[in-house]
Amino acid sequence: MAFWRKKESKQPEPRAAAKSSPEKVPAVQDGTDTARFLTGDAQEDRRRTESLLEEFQSITDRVVRLGSKDELDELLTYIVDASIRRTGSERGMLILNAGGELSVRIARDRARSEPGDLRYSTSVVRRVLDSGQPLKDISGEEANDLGASVFDLKLRSLMCVPVTAGEGDSALEGVLYVDSKAATREFGHADLAYFSALAAQIVSALK
Repeated sequence: MAFWRKKESKQPEPRAAAKSSPEKVPAVQDGTDTARFLTGDAQEDRRRTESLLEEFQSITDRVVRLGSKDELDELLTYIVDASIRRTGSERGMLILNAGGELSVRIARDRARSEPGDLRYSTSVVRRVLDSGQPLKDISGEEANDLGASVFDLKLRSLMCVPVTAGEGDSALEGVLYVDSKAATREFGHADLAYFSALAAQIVSALK
C-alpha cells in the first residue's frame, strides 16, 4: 500500500455541522431495511454526530503524520480500536481482500489486545464485499459458517461494512467487522447505520 505516504487530506466540516437536520443525513442499506444512524433522541443524535466528526479529525491528523509502514499499522489498529469503542463491540477486525483471498490484517478486543480466537463469518464478509452494502446479525447460514465460534464465543450479533481506499496497487479493499455477545450488546438498524457512517468517515480520511 502507498496511500499512507500522502501528506495532504481534506479537512473535516466545521463542528457546527453536528447540528445538521436528520433530513440531510444519508441513509444506508442493510439488505432488508433502510436505516439512519439518528435515533430521534436529540442528545444521543448529537453525541453520535459529534463522535463521527471527532474520529474523522483524529484519523485525518494521523494520516497527515504518516511516514512509515509501522505508522500505517498503528493507524489501522487505531481504526479497529475506534470501531470497537464507538459501537460497544467485543471484538473488531480489519479483514482485507486480495484477489479473492481473505486475510485478517488487524484484530483487536476491548482490552486493545489481539483476541485469542480470530474466527469470523466468511460468508458475511464475502457478501458485504460482493454487494458493497453493510450487513448485521447472524442468521442460520452465518451461524453454521461460524461453527464452534458461536458456542465458544457465544456470538449473537455482528456488523460488517465495506472499506475501500487508495488506487491501483496501493488500494485497500476489505471490511470492518465487529461482533458481540447477546448479553452485552445486540446491534440494531441504527447501530449499523452509525457504523456505516463511521466507516465512510474513515475512508474519507484515508483518501
